[in-house]
Amino acid sequence: MSHAAHKPAAKIEAARRWLRRRGWLARWLPSRDQRSTLLWSLFAGLTGAVCVLSIRSALLGVQWLLTRSTGTLIDTARALPPWQRIATPAIGGLLAGLVVRYGQRFVGNQAGTDYMEAVAVGDGVVRGRPALLRTLASLLSIGSGGSLGREGPLLQLASAITSSAGRRAGLRPPRLPLMIACAASAALAATYHAPLGSSLFVAEIVLGSIAIESIGPLVVSSVVALAITRPILGGQAVFPATVFRFDSVLELPLHLLVGVILGAAAPGFVALLAAARASFAALRLGPPLQLGLGGLIVGGISVLVPDVWGNGHTALDTMLRGDALGWTALLLLLAAKLAATLASVGSGAVGGVFTPTMLLGGLGGWCLGAVFQKVLPGHTAVPAAYALVGMGAFLAAATHAPLTAVILAFEMTLNPDAIAPLMIATVSAYYVARGLGRNSIYTEQLRPSRSRTTHLLQVETLQREAPPTVPADATLDRIASAFSRARAGVVAVVLPNRRVLGSIRIDGIQPFLADADLCHLVTAGDLAADTAETVPATATLTEALAAFQKTGSPYLVVVDGPDGGHAVGLLSRRDLHLALAHGTEW
Repeated sequence: MSHAAHKPAAKIEAARRWLRRRGWLARWLPSRDQRSTLLWSLFAGLTGAVCVLSIRSALLGVQWLLTRSTGTLIDTARALPPWQRIATPAIGGLLAGLVVRYGQRFVGNQAGTDYMEAVAVGDGVVRGRPALLRTLASLLSIGSGGSLGREGPLLQLASAITSSAGRRAGLRPPRLPLMIACAASAALAATYHAPLGSSLFVAEIVLGSIAIESIGPLVVSSVVALAITRPILGGQAVFPATVFRFDSVLELPLHLLVGVILGAAAPGFVALLAAARASFAALRLGPPLQLGLGGLIVGGISVLVPDVWGNGHTALDTMLRGDALGWTALLLLLAAKLAATLASVGSGAVGGVFTPTMLLGGLGGWCLGAVFQKVLPGHTAVPAAYALVGMGAFLAAATHAPLTAVILAFEMTLNPDAIAPLMIATVSAYYVARGLGRNSIYTEQLRPSRSRTTHLLQVETLQREAPPTVPADATLDRIASAFSRARAGVVAVVLPNRRVLGSIRIDGIQPFLADADLCHLVTAGDLAADTAETVPATATLTEALAAFQKTGSPYLVVVDGPDGGHAVGLLSRRDLHLALAHGTEW
């Protein structure tokens, strides 16, 4: 300490004041990590909103080129002669297949990665060229009447843009996959006007768990996207005129029965999707003919039932409004929509199955509601009410995400009376579906991520650049200089042989700075925490979690030896929690 006493008093005092100001800012302002996450969440939300608006315009353009109409796909199909109903989806599928085949020259050696795979399995890398190729193919399939959800190209494009921007800015796992998830959540929120449900969908299905470190950024991105698109697309609910009244608790057993029946049906739907993919693949036709055949099947079905065109939003809206449907028309639409969806998805068309799944569930719920009304006349709600419950129940069973299904169904209808019946139906549907089969409609994309071996990864896979270092005899002016270079508010204190003695956090030294006389005597060695705030680079993530729990520190200095050593990196508790919560591997 004697060396410190000979330092000019003015220099020490200036360092003390600077460190106190820095500590005050660190206490009251978000950390650098938090600010960065917030900014990237805002960017992901903006990206999602722009992609939604762009894809909507592009789909209308494709539809107009093929049909000379920009109305709903169902109205367009009804207005076309039978030969054109057949030809349009077939031509769209053929063109999509040609894009897939000959677009490989544009893609080169870049492997295509689905956004779910990039988030749940990979390192957050969604290559731009393959994503553009998939988006174009998806636009052709959907715009020509394919029985697919519009979320496919939206999520792919938003994820690719965010991934590219994040990689250019130096984002690494686990933050880069989280930002891709934010972009996907934003695109869904702007599409379905459901910011909370979209956030839960991405957290529950794509990330695999709902963690506080991820749900906040997801919600921010979703709200930003909705705020941008709402003035342009309108602020009404997706299904604004839903007929639903929950007047009697005696109906809850009927809603439970809806959940059980549709939960039992969901594994069959998932198995049919897998069988359709296998059947088309066995034909070995190549992308143009295979996608063209899928479109031809959809077109052939639409000669009798034009409502199979598109994602099913119009038909679902008609049901939920309470418009009367005859038994023949209802059952015919159910069978036709199922067949058309199997043909589109099985042929390999790029698109989503989210809305088609909800339509199938709504049709099933309407059928059950009509039966209940016949058996118990005057004691049940109208079939449209059971269509809403069926929509949520079948979605929960097919995706294995009951919480997402409840919130989404509520946000899309804004009908609070539906919450209790939806909760009963979705939970029962989920447990029945999980009991009958482990697969969901997203199993193919997510299967590798469920190995959950992340806890065996080593700290070095998550560590950031090493913090600045100061020798143990450094005085306050040198400590302040090191903190001016510290990106995370941590400085490592080293011995003459460069081995880490401990670390200093900007918030941890504030009590010392209050005494001006003491500051003239104190050195870095006096301020350093013990080596408990270090972790070996070869430690597992589980061992690192135990170290964090022991110290309570937001960061640990990573050293190159099991019993201490040189500083080689810095580990963030937030990054560790993200990695362990979502099981991401890279």
